[in-house]
Amino acid sequence: MNRLKREKICIAYHEAGHYVTARHFGVPVTACLWPVHRERPRGGTFKIWKGQCDAQGVSLLSPHQERIHCVAGAIAQIAWQEKTADQYMPDWTEVYDFMSPSDCTFKGELCDFPTMPEREWQKWWKAMVEAHAMLNRANGPLWPTVQRTARRLLTAKPHFIRLNEREHSVAFNRVIAHYRAAP
Repeated sequence: MNRLKREKICIAYHEAGHYVTARHFGVPVTACLWPVHRERPRGGTFKIWKGQCDAQGVSLLSPHQERIHCVAGAIAQIAWQEKTADQYMPDWTEVYDFMSPSDCTFKGELCDFPTMPEREWQKWWKAMVEAHAMLNRANGPLWPTVQRTARRLLTAKPHFIRLNEREHSVAFNRVIAHYRAAP
């Protein structure tokens, strides 16, 4: 599998993890993938993939549920990559490596995990363990839904899905406008 295809699949599983946990908690949600063309230093362009999950009402979740939603993308992405691990539990630093700045935003503030007090960090660890229980490949009850959602993201044209056709989001529409404007 080439780098671009693997990157696209990883991002699809990452966004599917966020999408499925938001749905699980009853939050209206949209998710999408889109290509971005970047300039090469010596001329020409190359393509990378970006993704976004826009869950309206995440702030209405309990703090524990919101933390689960934040780490779910990284947990799903790691689960897809660890194909042979039945009960693989990633360590915190591995999950943190797969989290974007928006994944690390909690209650409107960017979390600085390396300097976080122990008590707060333990809350994030508990959320990661629970997200892993829901999303692991071996027996996570939401894993089949993550797989179906990732496949939908990979095959939809354009690459987006909605929980409900009547739901709209300003942020999501901005991403779609960016997708359509890409060369």
